Amino acid sequence: MKKKHVAQIKCVKRKLILAKKADKNFRVFGSKYHKYFIDRVVTEDEVANFEQEYKITLPSCYRSFLTQIGNGGNSYANSAAGPFYGIFPLGERISELIEFPEEYLNQPVNIYPGMTDESWTQLTQRIQEEEDISDDDFDKEMGKIYSGILPIGSQGCAYIQAITLNGANKGRVVNLDIDIDGEKPKFAYENNFLDWYERWLDEIISGDLIKDRPTWFGFCMGGTDRELIGKYQDSTNEEYKIECLVGLLQKAKLNMETIQIIEKECSNPSPVLSNLALQLLTKTDYKLAKNKLKEKYTIEPLIVFQCLFWYAKDASEDWIPEIKVLLSERNIDPKLFNFVTYVVKECKTNSSILLQPFTEHENEKIRRQAGYILKELKHKTKAN
Repeated sequence: MKKKHVAQIKCVKRKLILAKKADKNFRVFGSKYHKYFIDRVVTEDEVANFEQEYKITLPSCYRSFLTQIGNGGNSYANSAAGPFYGIFPLGERISELIEFPEEYLNQPVNIYPGMTDESWTQLTQRIQEEEDISDDDFDKEMGKIYSGILPIGSQGCAYIQAITLNGANKGRVVNLDIDIDGEKPKFAYENNFLDWYERWLDEIISGDLIKDRPTWFGFCMGGTDRELIGKYQDSTNEEYKIECLVGLLQKAKLNMETIQIIEKECSNPSPVLSNLALQLLTKTDYKLAKNKLKEKYTIEPLIVFQCLFWYAKDASEDWIPEIKVLLSERNIDPKLFNFVTYVVKECKTNSSILLQPFTEHENEKIRRQAGYILKELKHKTKAN
């Protein structure tokens, strides 16, 4: 084990215990399967045999995990505790991406962080366009796309997590949609497997991942709220700033200094940044966000009703006057109509009379939505 990993391995072992205590009811996605259990470590000889078989050298961060923390466990495919359904045992499920891993695991990696849509389309072009591609050619193309990539865990459905085995990004974790028609690769922000794994533990201990729904760990920028808001303020790149705010949206709570900065950013001249800031403020402190929401309503009512539905359902009744105005407009945008009706459903006031005319609207989507919400309101009235 490299000396640089010694302290981190000790830290990860300690945090595994703390994470299990923090998530004692197994609310973190996948934890009810792995239960934070990791089986015995593998020996250096076992790792060496695996490397020799596939003519590869495992990244030291991943190797240290296997030989110093453990290998496999009780989750799906005997996976060890880890993000989503855990970490595959060494040598298991290595054909998730390519049919003949022995031919491609030792080849140069062709995917990379920040890969453009154009580059991804070019890399997958033959598979996408040739409907009659032979099985052999399909396997070769998949080998080219995912060469040098080792699957290390399942995220459910067609999604997996994998690790790069060579090149400039050796040791980094990448999120993959193995449905080739799906999303392009999304690299985790951490520089190596151990940093990624430790971040997962940190976000369990902090409570950020303790939710009764999938949280898509590793798809957003990590760090404490102070770190993320600091990066946001230090950057002049809008795309990077967006990533910082999206990362903040995953936080269970924010400190007051961060909230005050976010409040000011609701007036940012960039519509994307101001809208994200408004989402954050609504999620964190509705009372503080209310005036900002009222201001935004006069410009972009859709953003307001999205914020209300996503983060402030309990405050729906505050918006009855605006709901009445919007539902008096026959030419309302269908998407706005959907979110207004979602909020209507959360109100104590029954607004069925306002929705009834829309059951005969010329737009089919609006008619269907009006009918659906009216049924929901009827059930709600009976239940009460």
